[in-house]
Amino acid sequence: MGEIVDPSLKKQMSLDLVHEFSTIAYECLHEDRELRPPMHLVVKRLEKLLAVQTSLFKLPTDSSRLKATKIALSDGIKPAHSSVREGGYASKIPLDISVLCHMREFVKYDRLKQFALRALANEFDEEELCYLKDQFDAIDVDQSGAITLEEMRDALAKNLPWRLKETRVLEILYAIDSNEDGLVDFTEFVAATLHVHQLEEHNPEKWQHLSQAAFEKFDVDRDGYITPEDIKMHTGLKAGSIEVILEEADIDKDCKISLPEFRRMLRS
Repeated sequence: MGEIVDPSLKKQMSLDLVHEFSTIAYECLHEDRELRPPMHLVVKRLEKLLAVQTSLFKLPTDSSRLKATKIALSDGIKPAHSSVREGGYASKIPLDISVLCHMREFVKYDRLKQFALRALANEFDEEELCYLKDQFDAIDVDQSGAITLEEMRDALAKNLPWRLKETRVLEILYAIDSNEDGLVDFTEFVAATLHVHQLEEHNPEKWQHLSQAAFEKFDVDRDGYITPEDIKMHTGLKAGSIEVILEEADIDKDCKISLPEFRRMLRS
């Protein structure tokens, strides 16, 4: 695999990254057109790999960190930055483009999916989220434990040649801010930046376990379905709103959401 890399670039890429990039390329060349991945997913996967490469080769590395990165590529979980783990400053961490993209996209998700992602975020343990904690700390400049409107505005504009309008930043903040306190805490941040497709692709068993656990948070009466009453109890929304958001995931139109429908909503 290393033979296909330009000699001048070999010191800037690991073989694991080369393998991941080539896998995407081969998938795009599949003989069956229906089996080729859609371009928006290809772009997202390439952005994630580019972010890993950037963090890996712009920061001091050691053998343990390289090993952690290899595990991250196979399991869909990126490593925490060693500079922070060793007492460095979060402000030195480069912001992951894919993290910023997910934050911008979160506002576009259906309301029920936003609630579902928050439920899924609560199923991860602290060690699994160390990479996102580093990203959160890098955005939380004043280290208050929550991201303010100003901090979010500065972060979202990092990889754009223009600054987002104030109304757009507010819209994103309000979508992520589930407890409506005007700030984004870490759990809200995780929900808005989760890589669901990456988790499912690299660790199907874990995806099955976590998505079922998130589903059960809604399925209060444990009958195997999320009903309007379950949604009301979980979200506190009024009946009129519930009917609308139920339709977002109720594929078979039976006025309830099954586990497969719930997972499909999370992947959409």
